[in-house]
Amino acid sequence: TSSAIAGANFHAEPASYHPATVLYTLKIPQRSQRAQPTMSESLSIETTLFFAAIFGVMHVFFTLRVGGYRMRSKISMGDGGDNELRNRIRAHGNFIENVPIALLLMLLNDLAGTSETILTILGSILLVSRLVHYVMIVSRRFPIILRPLSMLGTLGTILVSALLLLFNGA
Repeated sequence: TSSAIAGANFHAEPASYHPATVLYTLKIPQRSQRAQPTMSESLSIETTLFFAAIFGVMHVFFTLRVGGYRMRSKISMGDGGDNELRNRIRAHGNFIENVPIALLLMLLNDLAGTSETILTILGSILLVSRLVHYVMIVSRRFPIILRPLSMLGTLGTILVSALLLLFNGA
């Protein structure tokens, strides 16, 4: 049995060492035989790259704020019972718990052809939500209602991105 899928041929052949076993081999055309995508066919992930760059800078900034406070306070491990350090650690931790999965889902949607407008909206909501959430945990300068709203924005972005993949990619 053989079939061709995207330029690759799959052949099922009985293995010589056991009659009940089927060995599947994949024959991939040599590089020179593959059709090279034209410039217009290349996938563009510029929207995700833009937001990934912003979140990368934010991550470094948040990490340096924790490290700098540790140095000034001479607390090398844990939070040493220092509420300010604990808040900075948790704000940074919450960022790294949520942003990577959100960016991965955005990238997959970008690769799946989701419109730039939708990706920009999702990325913008995520960006504002993460900034507000960070400030709320570290400084508590805004009304307390903004903290759950910022998490709703973050989780909403993740959920919508996942649903887009399920319904548009299936």
